[in-house]
Amino acid sequence: MPDKLTLGQEIWITTPHAIEGVLKQPPDIWMSNTRMTHYQSLLLNPPRVQFHPSAAFNPATLLPDPDLGAPLHDCAGILEQVHGFWTDLTDRPLPDATWFTDGSSFVRDGHRYAGAAVVTETDTVWAEALPSRTSAQRAELIALTKALMLGARKRLNNYWTWETQFY
Repeated sequence: MPDKLTLGQEIWITTPHAIEGVLKQPPDIWMSNTRMTHYQSLLLNPPRVQFHPSAAFNPATLLPDPDLGAPLHDCAGILEQVHGFWTDLTDRPLPDATWFTDGSSFVRDGHRYAGAAVVTETDTVWAEALPSRTSAQRAELIALTKALMLGARKRLNNYWTWETQFY
């Protein structure tokens, strides 16, 4: 895959920032494990990608600076602040409630049928037939939206189409 992105050529990444260190730091800081694996396999590990410090001269560095010791900013700190995970975020389901949402649409005898539902393992929380023009994707979103509205102010796990959300 990296060859598709680089067309077999070398890539030199030149920046005054410590971007290589930021990109190669542990993924729990600002990037999910899945994304980190994806980026490492695409761009970070190939031998054709090289990181270089900027050789450009910045005349502003010659100006007198009374606070020489303090950097203007900390790249890693900014990333953690902007993209960091919530401290209470977990990959384990919450014990309070588990809901499942689904929406579907199909055509029978030239007529489209659609519906959506929010259920638990044993009960139906909400189910409804949807207008005939509703696509399967829209039905999925309607079910998820309804689950979020019904689950407001509740701690719940919502499973839908291979994805999981914890609220």
